[in-house]
Amino acid sequence: MPRLAIHFGLILLAAMTARGSGSYLHRPVLPMAHDAGRYELGKAIFLGKAHIAAEVGAASDRARQEKRLGELQEQLPAKVRLGAGLPGLAGRLTSDQLSALEYYLHVRYKTK
Repeated sequence: MPRLAIHFGLILLAAMTARGSGSYLHRPVLPMAHDAGRYELGKAIFLGKAHIAAEVGAASDRARQEKRLGELQEQLPAKVRLGAGLPGLAGRLTSDQLSALEYYLHVRYKTK
């Protein structure tokens, strides 16, 4: 009888600690500590939560940003690409904001 109780206890313990498919928590990629500010700024810009000026640069800067943002958008996963309107940010980002957005997309979605 004690042997049966021990086996039952072990089976119960194993069932309580076992993890099935899909039972893990999704954790997004975390940035390195020294670039956390840049990562968070890029994330805020990507999610539309950062303050972005109506117009920042000249027409040449807008064209350059539009080309770069289009390239970045094409590198995103298809599901993410549908909701991202990166070329619409062209001409509105400062160089620091563009750099932060590029850094965020590189870390989060492995863009180049």
